[in-house]
Amino acid sequence: MSGRIAIIYSGDLADVAGAFADGAAHVATQVRTARLADGDDAAARRETRADLSLLEWADGIAFGTPGHEGGPAPELMHLLDSSEPLWNSGRLLHARYDTWPPG
Repeated sequence: MSGRIAIIYSGDLADVAGAFADGAAHVATQVRTARLADGDDAAARRETRADLSLLEWADGIAFGTPGHEGGPAPELMHLLDSSEPLWNSGRLLHARYDTWPPG
């Protein structure tokens, strides 16, 4: 086993995120799942929220997002845009990344 994996998703992809987390648990020492919330999402307020500290913690990150006008959901883009200082400082260069769209 090696590393820490974060599963970060938006929308109603909890089942898919859970499947990713189950698979990741076979190869990682720690797995955390977190949901990106839009402002009016009551379910997301009850769940673990994704933030920049989760990006720094993880050695591998899987992002899941429903499509939005041909691209990722705005809440995912907001998280990625806000991570620019971490990229510029080199604190995210160690991690591996993956994405998945709804199937």
